[in-house]
Amino acid sequence: MAIYFNFIGSLSSCKETEKFKPYERIENEKGITTKYKFSARCGSDNHFISFMGWERKGGSKDFYSRREVGGKTENCTIKYEDRNKKSVIDSVPETSKFIIDVNPSGYVAGLEHLVDDFKDGSVTDEAMAKYKVTSLDEAKAALEKAKAGRQEYIYAPDFVEALKKFVESKPEGEFHISGEYKLNNYNGQWYSSFMVNKITRYVPKDDKPVNNSSMTIKMLVTNESVNNENEEKLIVSGYVPVYAGKDDDGNPKYDYCPIDVVVYKSEETTKKIDGIISKLTYSPDDNVENAKEIGFVCRVHNGSDRVKLTYDMLSDEQKESVDCGLCDIEDIEKEMNGAYGERKTDIEIIRLAKGYTSGAQETVYTVAEIKGESEDDLGLDDDDDIFGLE
Repeated sequence: MAIYFNFIGSLSSCKETEKFKPYERIENEKGITTKYKFSARCGSDNHFISFMGWERKGGSKDFYSRREVGGKTENCTIKYEDRNKKSVIDSVPETSKFIIDVNPSGYVAGLEHLVDDFKDGSVTDEAMAKYKVTSLDEAKAALEKAKAGRQEYIYAPDFVEALKKFVESKPEGEFHISGEYKLNNYNGQWYSSFMVNKITRYVPKDDKPVNNSSMTIKMLVTNESVNNENEEKLIVSGYVPVYAGKDDDGNPKYDYCPIDVVVYKSEETTKKIDGIISKLTYSPDDNVENAKEIGFVCRVHNGSDRVKLTYDMLSDEQKESVDCGLCDIEDIEKEMNGAYGERKTDIEIIRLAKGYTSGAQETVYTVAEIKGESEDDLGLDDDDDIFGLE
């Protein structure tokens, strides 16, 4: 159950300190690991984004990837020396590439179609207006310029270096930053990171508000997942299966990372909370020993939302200035460059994800397996008839 994020924000380098290194190159006898971290300011949230690549030391540096053959996608091995060949990169599907594009998503592909339309005489006035061209030559020139701003990689260590160079060039404007939210269990402690694989220019389509910190989560829930006791928020506690290798019989093994998602309580969210509770409540016919699967589109908070400044939020000195008519609340708000609420670090449920509008779905995952409970944990004796055979 991979978790994917899609952020919108500006990019900036992280300051290096004695304890924090945004760029690392770690060598051992097996290979070289390169890591890079940078910051993305997404509205009122600030996220650390990262990426890492590993290169074998000694012997063959060929690597695994995917390629399209005859309309199908298959696993393949790519020779290290061929990794930058255009024909090789073009054979790899976009989902297996690492991309940096100063153009909006789909812009280069759109210009390629436009050039083809000019050639076969099917170009439309709307298409020419969209790309601001009036002839085949202008379309070709626009396409070449757009291609120069798009970088595609299929080898992770190359992408690390390109990412570092791009962010450190201080690109202006906002970008779509997308990738996978990685979960890792190390010595019983869970760690998470936003692992980017694609950056493209963000162009707003209209004035409607957008979720700058969007993440789609698929998680397992039990009949004990919903907690409505907190005064400030509804809490849904679930688990995400994380691949942990294979067992002695060659079957896949999983660890289960606990994860909480919330809905903040207010008059506007009352119906949403009731709906979530309804979707996740087990019916009398449900098997409570099995977990269910649910998907949410969420907002990842890591900052303070901007709020409307009110009189109660003012300091005593500011209240005195307002009371004396020396200024008004709007003047103070401008002076403060906006007012901000309490810092939040929750993952907030926005809506149900695609495929889950009917609610949670049944799975074969057992609650005992997810929680790591053995028969001893469940209080069973060797002679207990757990299968109903007696």
